[in-house]
Amino acid sequence: MKASIESKLAVGFLLSLLIILAFSVNTFFNMRGLISQNKQQQEARLVIWSVDSIKFQLINAEASGRRYAVSGNKKDRTLYATSMKKAAIYINALAGILFPEGKYAKQNQELQKTFSELAAFGDRIIEVRHSKGTVAAIELVLNGKLAEHGNNILFSLQQIEQLQRDAINHLAENNMAKANNTILSFLFLITVIFIVLSILYFLFRKDMA
Repeated sequence: MKASIESKLAVGFLLSLLIILAFSVNTFFNMRGLISQNKQQQEARLVIWSVDSIKFQLINAEASGRRYAVSGNKKDRTLYATSMKKAAIYINALAGILFPEGKYAKQNQELQKTFSELAAFGDRIIEVRHSKGTVAAIELVLNGKLAEHGNNILFSLQQIEQLQRDAINHLAENNMAKANNTILSFLFLITVIFIVLSILYFLFRKDMA
């Protein structure tokens, strides 16, 4: 009887240990996945913040450039240059976040291209206002090219922003699935251990009878 009880205890202990080990491994990988996806979500939110910052600087630059084309005020020219410089910094920072391994290479190329075109045209307006006067500068502002370049870069930024919002939604769904998996695994662990202990209890009672 003694050997029988010891063997049953050993079997019960091993089963419980294996179940706990399996649960621990599953939880470990789920937690690693959650941490990795949380980092990706933070990066995606940083990208969206960068995109909003670029838009803000471009709006400031456009407004300052238009004012300078009309008034010739040096303050507006300085504000234009400052806003474009900040926008370029944010775009380079965005590239460092999004494109270090060639990911989103097409979007990066398109963004750099549209920003260069917008910056070149904006600088041309500033130069024309400085060298040829108000009328020539206003003609450039009103010929539709400025709006076209502005719309192109906004479209590029909106594409990048939408990709990140889609990524955040996808990661949130994955996080929820992993969290649910961990909870279900824990409930399964508790249930199985309870069953094992119940079986051992009844077996011990039978041996002791």
